[in-house]
Amino acid sequence: MNELLQANNVTTAQWYTLDIFSQLGNVASEVGRAFKWQSKGNVQLADGAFWRALELLDATISDPKNSVRSREVRRARELFCAVYLGTNEYHESPQSLEEYFMQFARHARYLHL
Repeated sequence: MNELLQANNVTTAQWYTLDIFSQLGNVASEVGRAFKWQSKGNVQLADGAFWRALELLDATISDPKNSVRSREVRRARELFCAVYLGTNEYHESPQSLEEYFMQFARHARYLHL
């Protein structure tokens, strides 16, 4: 299936051409936006970024080349939801999740210099 991802206006086929570092680096942008707008009380912008991050995480999970890392990405998705939605049964912070995802963005930038 080659559906359009609303988060960054690319198709799943285009998304699948990115390495996992670039994929999760893009997720980092939406995770950061979600927490930033949530902390500022802008529910509409925060929720938009939250749903875009989930869409990108789901596309990353469904990418066949990421099957080895699927469990880790699913866990990151679960933690992100718990922190954003306020259940936080895992005692993570927005900052720790942003840092987790930003590692991938930094590595992607390094790989593509």
